[in-house]
Amino acid sequence: MDTYFSPSYSELEVKIFKGIKSYFEKLPPFASSDYENGFYDIVAQYESGGEDYTFVADYYKELIASVAVDIFNSMPTDEQMEIRRFYEINFLEQYYDSDSETYEYTVNNLAIEISGRFRGWVEDHFTLEDLFNGTDNNDDDEEID
Repeated sequence: MDTYFSPSYSELEVKIFKGIKSYFEKLPPFASSDYENGFYDIVAQYESGGEDYTFVADYYKELIASVAVDIFNSMPTDEQMEIRRFYEINFLEQYYDSDSETYEYTVNNLAIEISGRFRGWVEDHFTLEDLFNGTDNNDDDEEID
């Protein structure tokens, strides 16, 4: 049986993830007036497995990828290349062209992969209960990887 290995989150990934989180923290909540901001919607969606908040997932899915693209495009070129290389090695094998020995994907393809990793990062570090209790695992003093 093959075991899928997912590498830990890179420092640059976390930089992108925190940027996405910050963006959604500035948005009003969509799914419930009990939530403080749009990031609560995302945490709720991921916790529910997509059952209760399907519309929110559809509503935010493309927005998460779009924010990832914006953050990626604003990064210095050397950081962009580092992120690209990390994703090529670990997640973008389906875009490898063996004839030209290059990866052929768009920034949007990369953003979709980043969005998937963002979901894992959120699931690993945040719960609605923690957000409601004010025990946000993403304090600036604390390193999250």
